[in-house]
Amino acid sequence: MAPPRVNTYWVAKVGEIYEQAAQEKDRSATAISLQLKHHFAFELKDREREKAEYHAPPSPRSISRIIKEHQQKPEAQRIQHRLFSWPQSMGTPDLPWEASRAMLELLGLLSQSGHNRPLNRNAKWYWRISQALPAAPPIVRYHLAAEMAFMEVAGVLAHRQFTEPVEKYLVTRGSPTAAIDWTKEFSAYGSLVIESDDPIQEDLFAERPQPNPEETKADTKKGENNEQATQ
Repeated sequence: MAPPRVNTYWVAKVGEIYEQAAQEKDRSATAISLQLKHHFAFELKDREREKAEYHAPPSPRSISRIIKEHQQKPEAQRIQHRLFSWPQSMGTPDLPWEASRAMLELLGLLSQSGHNRPLNRNAKWYWRISQALPAAPPIVRYHLAAEMAFMEVAGVLAHRQFTEPVEKYLVTRGSPTAAIDWTKEFSAYGSLVIESDDPIQEDLFAERPQPNPEETKADTKKGENNEQATQ
């Protein structure tokens, strides 16, 4: 019988802890299990903890299997789980030297907000977003990068229904004729569906409008009626 599939969220967290461990003993399944339990109990927000995919971190046995699979990955994939640092993380296809200015800008943004260094994966997407939307403030580019990094971890980048909102945002805001009032953009950006455990999101986009409960209820009821009609 095949072992139960572990959600990509926890697989990525195991990779991050493993790659960032200061000592070899911190890379054991038991040590990583303790860190995941702490993360689940104290670092995830209540609404995230309630989601099915975040329920209960994987067992030490599953973590051991994830570690073995992670060790077999090529270096280009493993480096994505490590924290970014300049210049050590530079000079790769994902982060060429010409990305240095954007990377130092990103480090400054996070430092001023009291947050840790980004993962190389998030840094990579910040560079890519900066190329696509250079006029946007760092906060906006960071938020878009966090969204894309999450989709990469979730394995949905190949599915257009997930990436299209970001593409549309970049097209409309990046138009040469677009007159964007970036001070009002935080609430406007709320039209994108954000699914990330990144702790800086709440601080940077605290004014993002929340879904209307009545509209959500109506959409749910409409979906149920459509499903019944097709049966």
